[in-house]
Formats: sequence, structure tokens, C-alpha cells
Amino acid sequence: MHAVMLTGASGFIGSHVAQRLARDGCDVRLWLRTQSNIASRLDIAGARIFPGFGAGDALLKDALRGADTVVHCAGATRAPNRQGYFEANTDLTLRLLDALRPSHRLVYISSLAAAGPSSPFSPVDETSPPAPISHYGESKLAAEAHVRQWGSQNGNNFVILRPGVVYGPREKNLYHYFKWVRRGVLPLLGNGERRFSIVYVDDMVDAVMAAINRPVSGEAHFVANNDPCSLTALGSAIRKALGNPRLIPLRLPAAFFDAIAVVLDAVSSVTGKPAVMGRQKVLEMKQQAWLCSNRSLREKFGWEARVSLEEGIRRTAEWYIREKWL
Repeated sequence: MHAVMLTGASGFIGSHVAQRLARDGCDVRLWLRTQSNIASRLDIAGARIFPGFGAGDALLKDALRGADTVVHCAGATRAPNRQGYFEANTDLTLRLLDALRPSHRLVYISSLAAAGPSSPFSPVDETSPPAPISHYGESKLAAEAHVRQWGSQNGNNFVILRPGVVYGPREKNLYHYFKWVRRGVLPLLGNGERRFSIVYVDDMVDAVMAAINRPVSGEAHFVANNDPCSLTALGSAIRKALGNPRLIPLRLPAAFFDAIAVVLDAVSSVTGKPAVMGRQKVLEMKQQAWLCSNRSLREKFGWEARVSLEEGIRRTAEWYIREKWL
């Protein structure tokens, strides 16, 4: 049985990882940003809570004491500015690394954004030179560099996972498409055929568990379904899951999204709260493709994506409806 210290359990991916760790009988410790009732809310029996990222390193060391594995999910996909991304994704990772022992195994949840977009015809893989185009991607790549430096001094006892778009119950970004499709409308950037790699959250958690349970040697692996997706295909799958008889595509030019992003960023600068769709996110949306290869993960860890897009969307829609999100 592994003793695992998990960061980010209050987030989307982290909450699913926490549940799986508890279900598999691991000794679970959760280092959280603030006080939370997450253990009872997610029914994680016996999980120990260590709340307070700002409470000093003593609390972090308490959370790490006795753990053999650390899964680092905490971070930010949205921030009000570049500094916010680096504080949440890079600085927090460096703080965690400073507290680790050489014996710890580290599983770092990065992102395809750290590698950057792909061509429409060829996915990026582990040999592709990283070329992030957003503050988010840059901050995740910088965090990866710190992880690699720590690993070079500690037997490369780490693995980096770079998922594409992760979706499933409790996810709050693609959730907006579910709301639009339920109204019978699907907003699209251009023709809606830009393709991206996607993976259902249970398959993402399977990748995390494989990284915990199999030998690691300081490598990065992309996590994605075998088949890429487009917004048009996503909308069709959601329409089918919700039983909508019709779906009207609303094709909008990039200039429309640029204009909306400027307004939302201006509001963000006043409120200090990250914009749902600021210029950084629109920049990512406008890229020709976000494709990655899962070949390395399949070959090294024996991982397979088990949940198809249609099945994953069906499960997600059922959860949104059951929990009254829709």
C-alpha cells in the first residue's frame, strides 16, 4: 500500500485522483490551499487534511512525513496576469520540491500547453522541442524544468504527465459547452474543425496510478485518447447525450473572441479575479491544432484510453444533470 501526499485535491483532476487513491487502499494525505471538508464531501475515508499553502513549510513537511509518493496536481489554469500563473504553477512547485526527500517518488501533472500547439497533421510527442505560446504553458514548462533539476539530483525518481483537454464530472470549462448545447446552440471559432487531444478523467487517473505503481525514470508522457476531437464533434456528442433533436452551429470569427477577451481582461484587472476567457485563453483557442501522441505512455506504462468520447460525454452529462448543474 502506498502512502501518497496529494496536492490539488480540491480541483477537478485532483479530486478524482484523491477518490481513486482512497478506493485503492492508499494512505492519503491532502495538502490543500485552504481549510476544506473535501474528505467528507468526496467520501475519502481516512484521508488526512493539511490545509494552508501559506501556513509555512512545517505543515508541508507534516503532510510529507511518512509518504513514499507525491502527486502534484495543484496549480492554476487561469490567472489575472503572467505573475499569477508563475506563482501558482512554478513557485508552488519549487516550494514543494524544496521539501521533498530523495526517496520520494514524484508524479507531476503538467499540461500539453507546456509543449505548445501542434500542426494539424502531426501530433507532438516527447521528442518535440517545447514551444509554449501562453503564460499558462510557460509556467508549466518552467515547473517541469524545476522537477527535472530535482530529479537529476535524486535518481530521476519522477514522471511528468502532460494531458490534453481533460473532461468529466466536476469539470468547469467544457461544462459551458454543455449549457450552450442544451439551449440548442454551439458557439464555434471559425468552422469549428480545429482539432485537439482530449481524455476522460478516469483515463487520466489511470495514467496517474500507472505512474505510481510502475518504475519511473524521469520522463514526460502525454495523456490523450487515441482519436483527436473538434468542437463540432464535441457538440454532436453532447447533443446526443442530452437528447437534443437539433443543434445550430454559431460560427464566430476570431475577432469576436478577441474583442470579448479584451473586455473580460479589463474587468479582471479591476476585480483581480481571472477572466473565464481572457486574451491568453483566446490565443490558445486560435491555434491550428493541439494534438499529442500517447504512444510513449502506452509503451512504457501499458496504459490504454478505455473511455470513448461518446461514453465519456454521456457519463459527464448524466453527472451534470444528477447534480443539477444542468
